[in-house]
Amino acid sequence: MNVSIRVASLQTGVDALDRHLRSVDFFDVASHPTITFKSTQVTKTGDKTGELVGDLTMLGVTKPATLQVTWVYTGEHPLGSINAAFRDKTVAVFSAKGTIKRSEWGLSRVVPLVSDDIQITVESELLKK
Repeated sequence: MNVSIRVASLQTGVDALDRHLRSVDFFDVASHPTITFKSTQVTKTGDKTGELVGDLTMLGVTKPATLQVTWVYTGEHPLGSINAAFRDKTVAVFSAKGTIKRSEWGLSRVVPLVSDDIQITVESELLKK
């Protein structure tokens, strides 16, 4: 699994905070416009669970990160009965979650006043072609 996030798309609901988070004080969007995760290993841990290990790149720093994966659903797309675009389509849905220490990627401003922990959640829907 490879995931790419445009840092400029991050939103807190507070415009001034969003601008500050995009500045050189935090994510430095001008120099580092994306955060990426590239999986390197998948291990099944249960009937519907697994562990996904990969390389997380943020602010130009690449370090290993681990996400816990849960299989949610596989079957006919749930919107198929109301949207023709999804009719007769098969999907697999997964949820992946993990926690990292942001300071390990150089995002240490206001630690410990603001938590060093960042919770990562990736919701994915894989469409069978």
